[in-house]
Amino acid sequence: MSWKPMFFRGFITLVLAVQTCGCGTQFATQEDVDRVRVEVKQLEKRRKRQQRKLNKLLKEVKRQECRAEKAKIQSEIAVEHMKCVKDVARYEACVASNAGHNSNATLGGCAVGLLATFFTSGGATSWAIAGCAAGRAAGAATERECGKPPDCTKSYGKIHKIVLKRHGLRRLPRCK
Repeated sequence: MSWKPMFFRGFITLVLAVQTCGCGTQFATQEDVDRVRVEVKQLEKRRKRQQRKLNKLLKEVKRQECRAEKAKIQSEIAVEHMKCVKDVARYEACVASNAGHNSNATLGGCAVGLLATFFTSGGATSWAIAGCAAGRAAGAATERECGKPPDCTKSYGKIHKIVLKRHGLRRLPRCK
């Protein structure tokens, strides 16, 4: 160690000792210097304890932030999944409604055809078949309203990856 750091450390200790003892311009005694050194050591120990506490708290804050981020991402995945389920339910309701329209239209067409056959004393049997077919065709026309089934149901993992990508991640954070 060079003489400069030792000189300055000694000088600072001397200045601190002079300032704390209230001696003014008089030099501090060895007792004053020793007392200041003890106080400095105690303050250093206290600072180190406080630094350890701070480091612990910072670690806990990071852990909690990670857990919050993970929960946020998981909730976004659940929301996207529920949107998919909602779209599927809407599609299925449309299909069910159209099945009802289709069966009602087919039944109505057959009824008209059968009435025509009845009133013509069986001479218009082909009208019954044509009525059923016309009713079926009218009911099938409403099926086009539903469109294609949502493809999000094919893979839950696909939704998972999309949400993670939005956050710039490849997998969920692992929080300790």
